Amino acid sequence: MEPQPETATVLVCGTAIPVTAEELELAGLQVKGPEAFSALSRLVNLRTITLSKMTFSDAGWESLVAGIKGSPHLTHLNLTACGLGPKHAADLAGIFSSGGCNITTLCLAKNDALTGKRSRDNDNRAPWIYGEKTEGWVALCSALPSTMISLDFSGCALKPKSLTPLTDAIAKMPALTVACVIGNPI
Repeated sequence: MEPQPETATVLVCGTAIPVTAEELELAGLQVKGPEAFSALSRLVNLRTITLSKMTFSDAGWESLVAGIKGSPHLTHLNLTACGLGPKHAADLAGIFSSGGCNITTLCLAKNDALTGKRSRDNDNRAPWIYGEKTEGWVALCSALPSTMISLDFSGCALKPKSLTPLTDAIAKMPALTVACVIGNPI
């Protein structure tokens, strides 16, 4: 049996990923440092990023945003249940607005703070009040490109007024085949 050639790898969130990988899938990590996603742009064939149940420090999130911007072949972005809020929505809007973004499938399911979330009793526990900080959400909806083919905002605690910017965006997406908003109080 001949020895197999070694494949070059890079570290993404402490995980060795082959530079030729087309998909990055990570779950349940705490992303703290700015180095976490710094090698993302070195994944030359990266088409899909799937991150779920992750938490980001500010530096970790900034690293991810920079990595997404540096991944020109990226078409699928899935950030399910990552605790994303209004700032994250605004940062994603910046990615879409900056040009050169080829993402056509976006899943932000189960991020119930996208439009703001606060404790009714100010004790950082339920019951929660949603939808008081919509600026980032509105920016994200406005920035979504007309080339989108799939959107998933299920379980994001979107209120009826949050649907107006989303429906305005969807109206400009002729290729959209999936728009999921199930599990929202609308």
